Amino acid sequence: MHHAVPLVLRWMEQRFPGAWADGASAQVVFVAPDGQKITAADNRSVIDTAVGDMAHGPQVAGAVNPFTAKAVSEDGSTAYATVTYKVKADDLTDAGKKTLEDAIQQARDAGLTVEVGGTALATQPAAGGSAEAIGVAIAAVVLLITFGSLAAAGLPLLTAIVGVGISIASIMALGSALGLSMTTSTLASMLGLAVGTDYAVFVISHYREERGRGHTPQEAAGLAVVFAGLSLWGAVDDEHVRLLNYRPVLPC
Repeated sequence: MHHAVPLVLRWMEQRFPGAWADGASAQVVFVAPDGQKITAADNRSVIDTAVGDMAHGPQVAGAVNPFTAKAVSEDGSTAYATVTYKVKADDLTDAGKKTLEDAIQQARDAGLTVEVGGTALATQPAAGGSAEAIGVAIAAVVLLITFGSLAAAGLPLLTAIVGVGISIASIMALGSALGLSMTTSTLASMLGLAVGTDYAVFVISHYREERGRGHTPQEAAGLAVVFAGLSLWGAVDDEHVRLLNYRPVLPC
């Protein structure tokens, strides 16, 4: 069965030129009014028109008509169409999205209930939103309690925020070229704030331990940084080994 995968991919490329597995897609569900069948002539005409409009939209690789694909429920009340795009969701233009939205609205105006899923109309969560603000506030309280000083608590937060800002700016600049997901900036902000504050506590705690053992400030700082670096290296190396041992199994 695994040998069939390349054949399927070639068939998809022939059927939908330019469509890729990571391209944007939309699943449009059409539901007939109560007491009607989605296969009724009037409803079918509405869907054919809507899917045709979707297929001719900018950046569209192809649109599968539910009646051609036999994507109709057993009771005849529901059908769904699939629209695939040549680009990722991040690269979809407003014109491409508007064509899809207009086709959906026209079908609704004709009396059908229409819902859409997939990545084509998904909104990208904004980095630095309320969740991150709450996280920063909680981290500030924890650091203030741990360090007992506003200056000591503020420095780790400042470095973490600067690092996150640089990371998000890099993601925005290179995201399209590197094919990064729309959630990358959110993950970068969460991980950056978490790691920045967590390792600050880790380094300071170990520094205080070394000072308690009689080391000079310079020696204690050096030992704390080395210990934190080795711990981080060990964690990354362990994750690398896990990834090497990971063997994904594709269903046949």
